[in-house]
Amino acid sequence: MLDKTIMVGVALLLLATGCGKKTETPAPGTTTAEESAAPVTDYIETGDLAALKKRGCLRFLLLRQDEGYLPRAGDPPNREVELATGFCASLGIRPAAVFVETRADLVPALLAGKGDLIASYLTPTETLKKKLAFSAPLFSYRELIAGRLSASALTRITELKGRSLAVQKDTAQWETAQLLNRRYPEIRLQILPETLSADAILDRLTAGKLDLILTDTYSLGIARQYRSDFKPVLDLGIERGLVWGARPRNAQLLAALDSYLKQAPLASRNTAVYREDWPQIKKRKILRMLTVNTTATYFLWKGDLKGFEYEMASRFAKQNGLQLEVIVANDYDALIPMLLAGRGDFIAAFLTVTNERRALGVEFSVPYNYAAETVVARTTEHRVKTVQDLAGREIMAPRSSYPWTLLGNLRSQGIKVNRRSAPAGAQPDDLLEWVAEGKIDLTVVDDQVLAMALGWLDGIKNVLTLGAPQPEGWVVRAQDKQLLQAINAFWKKEYRNTDYNIVYNLYFKSPAKIRKAVQAQARLYPDGSISPYDPLVRRFADMYNFDWRLIVAQMYQESRFDPNVVSSSGARGLMQVMPRTAKEMGFRNIKNPPTGIHAGVKYLDTMQDRGPQELDTSNRVFFALASYNAGAGHVLDARTLARQMGRNPNLWFGNVEDAMRLLSKPEYARRAKCGFVRGQEPINYVRQIVARYRTYMDLIEQQKSKDKN
Repeated sequence: MLDKTIMVGVALLLLATGCGKKTETPAPGTTTAEESAAPVTDYIETGDLAALKKRGCLRFLLLRQDEGYLPRAGDPPNREVELATGFCASLGIRPAAVFVETRADLVPALLAGKGDLIASYLTPTETLKKKLAFSAPLFSYRELIAGRLSASALTRITELKGRSLAVQKDTAQWETAQLLNRRYPEIRLQILPETLSADAILDRLTAGKLDLILTDTYSLGIARQYRSDFKPVLDLGIERGLVWGARPRNAQLLAALDSYLKQAPLASRNTAVYREDWPQIKKRKILRMLTVNTTATYFLWKGDLKGFEYEMASRFAKQNGLQLEVIVANDYDALIPMLLAGRGDFIAAFLTVTNERRALGVEFSVPYNYAAETVVARTTEHRVKTVQDLAGREIMAPRSSYPWTLLGNLRSQGIKVNRRSAPAGAQPDDLLEWVAEGKIDLTVVDDQVLAMALGWLDGIKNVLTLGAPQPEGWVVRAQDKQLLQAINAFWKKEYRNTDYNIVYNLYFKSPAKIRKAVQAQARLYPDGSISPYDPLVRRFADMYNFDWRLIVAQMYQESRFDPNVVSSSGARGLMQVMPRTAKEMGFRNIKNPPTGIHAGVKYLDTMQDRGPQELDTSNRVFFALASYNAGAGHVLDARTLARQMGRNPNLWFGNVEDAMRLLSKPEYARRAKCGFVRGQEPINYVRQIVARYRTYMDLIEQQKSKDKN
């Protein structure tokens, strides 16, 4: 079994499992209690630590987040979950997550005994101090005023007179705003809806709908990782802490938490530059990984942080009692300069071991992977059989890459290939898309990149392998010899063991990643049904007001009507719901057809409810399907980009789907809150479901006509 902390999503899955007893798998076709979506954490408890230990469970109240964001600058992902899991381990009891929909629900749920700790970050305002007790601060931040890029910097508070200052009520900033307004009545307070996200507020600011906003360094620090259309104009000099909340009478629980937090490595939340070897890293308790945002290394998918490099680095950090922080470079060329400058401790990005790179002042770990470089052409290519056939052909590759070196070697051997340098920032996936589209002739990528691409991209194939597979390793500064020893010891133990193979196969060898070449045609079964599960689908589709034929089309797209399918990302059942998502909604055995269908329809309904409400009926469904496939955060990123492009953010086809496609490009992904996404996948997903849905409608109407005749 994989260690539960290999990836944060698995830790969150553990939290979401709750504190109830394990249930047996029901017989296929039976209806289970999960269909009522009753959570296993649904009990009342207000006792202190002794009572919680007796139950063997500690319930953390968390604000439900659709997607979060892709951490790029070292701030630890899903830190609340990581701390919650560690705290419970220190107590010898099991963690369970209880999710609430809005921030206003957190305190009432805690006081009512529906949870035991609030683990979503709070600021101890005067109002909250009357209701809760607080942990020691986990982070600190400063309050400040922000404006558009064109706004002039302010030097003192009196310059706010006559200005409009936007702020949300029932926040720490609201208390500050009231104090400012009492002292300077000329400051006009503009109250913002509590439902607006930090990004939505910034969007209003940059669009000129707001003059100034009262915010903080914590929120802006996150936003600055992916957008640069605002700036701070005045630091108010007010520092506050972010804390967890407990019931005032639970003093023992709070004391145990504070004791744990003193020893736990907390987030640095800065861009400090330092060059340290293993002893100093162990003392600091923070390990900084430099990487790039790709599906092989590190990416956000449906709220979970994933990627082979991320999962293995998390395992390395966990085994050594370290907190992993991830710093994302804009492209591969920036990785080694960032390492040498002290922006990170090691690089994990499938870099090929070369002497040219060693000459820059770095050293490689023992190999943990071997990849062969392959020449990729369109599927119509039949002329390339040997390396001699590459003479005169134009082949594009990044100038600083290993494929560029290989092509240079061919030229030295007298094979006059026409090397063409890829544009700055171009990723291997870009090159493959350009080959498929006929924009370039040939390219060279490693065989694993090609294998992953074949799961989403048509029209390309491997025509030639250039040489033997080459070793790839993690990279450290040449002088950091003890860190290198620790990494080598890790890989000597992990390489090709069971856990390594599970993670490796998940990303590079899973058959689910490669689409079937021939799609089965939509058809009617002999009994006139369109799936083996029509009655169940009708039942749950009616419950959530969906056209049942749409759900059947989606089910076919997800599982081909096979309830035992498990995807490469871990999604299960007929509707391919992630276990974490299912458990958050109260479902457990999603391989059971009634439960799996119910969970999928409910999740689609959730995506629709959380999506933009100003959309027309059809587009609400299209956006919900896209969110189901790629995650709501990536869809919101695409809407934002569509608006910036002058497209209609309320129309999916021909508008937001075009923006979604661009989010696989580095120049767009680095400015997106949730980062890189394989945009073509949700585009194909929505189009294929809608096409199949319309076919089902036609088939059923044709059958009705035949029955009448």
